Amino acid sequence: LLRQLHPDWTVDQIKSALMNTASQTVVDLDEVTTADVMTQGAGRIDLGVAGDPGLTVDVPSVSFGMVPAGTSQEVLITAQDVASQAETYQVTVQETVADPGNVDVTVTPAVLNMAGASASFSLTVDVAPGAAAQDLEGNIVLSGTQHLLHIPYWLRVYEDTGAEVLLVDLDESGATDDCGGVNIYGLPFVDYTGYYTAALEAVGVTYDYWDSWNEGAPPRAVLDAYDKVLVYTGDYGGAADLPVGCVEVADLYPLASLDLDAMRNYSAAGGKLLVMGQDAVGDQLVVFNELPPPDGLAPYMRGAAGTPLSDSIFGYSVPPQPSIVGVEDANPFLKDVVLDISDGGDGAANQFMVDEVDWINYVDLDTAPLFEAVNTVSSVENGYVATRSSFEPTLERVQNPVSEPQEPVSWRVAYTAFGLEGVNDDTGFNTRADLLGTMFNWLDDEVAVSFDEDSYFVPRPFGIAQLSATLTSSLMADAVYYRWDYGDGSDFEYTDGPTTEHQYQTCGYYEAQVEAMDEYGHKAVSEPVQVEVCTHLYLPLAYK
Repeated sequence: LLRQLHPDWTVDQIKSALMNTASQTVVDLDEVTTADVMTQGAGRIDLGVAGDPGLTVDVPSVSFGMVPAGTSQEVLITAQDVASQAETYQVTVQETVADPGNVDVTVTPAVLNMAGASASFSLTVDVAPGAAAQDLEGNIVLSGTQHLLHIPYWLRVYEDTGAEVLLVDLDESGATDDCGGVNIYGLPFVDYTGYYTAALEAVGVTYDYWDSWNEGAPPRAVLDAYDKVLVYTGDYGGAADLPVGCVEVADLYPLASLDLDAMRNYSAAGGKLLVMGQDAVGDQLVVFNELPPPDGLAPYMRGAAGTPLSDSIFGYSVPPQPSIVGVEDANPFLKDVVLDISDGGDGAANQFMVDEVDWINYVDLDTAPLFEAVNTVSSVENGYVATRSSFEPTLERVQNPVSEPQEPVSWRVAYTAFGLEGVNDDTGFNTRADLLGTMFNWLDDEVAVSFDEDSYFVPRPFGIAQLSATLTSSLMADAVYYRWDYGDGSDFEYTDGPTTEHQYQTCGYYEAQVEAMDEYGHKAVSEPVQVEVCTHLYLPLAYK
């Protein structure tokens, strides 16, 4: 409709007209409260107004993103007059969520005189040092004598400590509640923080510490300041033999103590999550006590873990030596990784409640087991005690994003049903630092793949096209496979190496692509490359 009404408008102008004249009357789930910017965006489209906006702008909404405390950011916005007569606009800031005294949002200039041309103004946010981590939002209002527009803005304030990892303590060692802060054995929760901090320091990773018992769940604004989040549960889990009234769902699902939406959204926005510890995905006592399961771990780990298959894979006994090995078939990077969580070394000797775990298969994610127990007593299926989940691009997901549902973001989550504190460093097997470094490598590895040539040419039908590609890994990981789409409707083809040959049946132009996976299980898909088959026009040569 707007294209018919204004055939000379650009796509960006149409977008601006729809967004900046929208009605901000959308309500939240309670059907009373006006929805915030992150919920309703610019608002509900009002076509009766969009056809005559008065102005269009080149930046119809402003996301400052993550803004460190003690810094400022500025955005320049240019308005184009599309009205039939001159008009003066007052430009003001409408802060719907604000932090006066700590965060200032201003516009300059405050008046725009529009008369068939364009004019610009700047939107600036100044965040004072020490400002609290939080989300702030509002609108820039352009109020004319005949027209009214708004430009929504949003920012997330955070403290930039320079640390790479947020270490979230969920071992409940600080518990002082009426139930005595005891675990399933009736013993006080032990503080295992030192095992984690020592391993982090051994692998050279900087970190900040967060005590969930005393500080509550880390909010999204805090989580987003870190590249990775490491959560550990220690002995937390189960509630047998506690006084009457002490069996709470949160006692059985330790991670229910966290803000599940914040954790999931952190991962969905590209955050990397590693959860380690006994009973992190819940305890089978939920079943025994007929308690309703809470939202739990799996919903925000998206495939990395489901309901435990057995409550203790070692039969509530001391794990054997060795105890756990990497699942090499699914994870080549875990070849020869062997862990000892028995009571025969310098570990915490507390791994009696290591669950056998399952994972949820999603069509938009790659999920796989990471580790399996050895010499188990009560294995239900395959003895898996750790799993992983990540979004990986594939030929299908890239070529058919509508028919192939997908998590359109970087998503990496790993879970181990055993705690780092239980791993022995001094019994001849892989150490705590080995394990943590390996898991961080899986979280961090980035891959890309590209064809070695800009285009390929085959001079005749039924000729052989020789294609080659190169996979690169940020951690120098080796390629495991290449998967080729020749663009002619033939089946995709796997190869172990970076070269392939293909016979095209007819002349024409084809778009080839290649998918590749490295030893960390991470995938990449190339940009298409053109393959030209016998379409060159050769002119006859005349000799005198």
